[in-house]
Amino acid sequence: MRRLLVALWAISVLAPARGLAEPRGRVRVEKLTVRGSFPKERIRAAVQGRLGAIEQLYRRHQRERPALRGRLVVELVLREHEGDIASARVEASELNQPELEASVLRVLRGIRVHGGRMPTLSVITLVLRFVPRAETRTPGRLAEPTGRSIEALPGAGNGT
Repeated sequence: MRRLLVALWAISVLAPARGLAEPRGRVRVEKLTVRGSFPKERIRAAVQGRLGAIEQLYRRHQRERPALRGRLVVELVLREHEGDIASARVEASELNQPELEASVLRVLRGIRVHGGRMPTLSVITLVLRFVPRAETRTPGRLAEPTGRSIEALPGAGNGT
């Protein structure tokens, strides 16, 4: 038992010093745009409620690729009357991690937002920034497979 305690203590002390600590990456909403009549504040709150689950997915992938970082542009279609996501797709990504991107889409498809009165659709463009803890800014430009830069995507330019 004592050996186990000593081993656990050594791991807790030596792991952070050797870069072996649990990844602590963050995911931030860089931009959120809504085309439709649904209130942006309600959608932002629903997305914020899902960020914890997205961060867990990101940290899991960081174990294999500690330097994993970048932006992910997602388009969501919200059925206003039902308050659920009709479709979700990746518009552009710097992550190069199809498995992570698919998992993020699954989490975002679970969003439920109530309060819409009209049987219409709202299109939401969401730019998520995946940042390792020590990094404060994501370098580079985001380009989708067609070569368009992030600024060329509707609602995905700079700003909030």
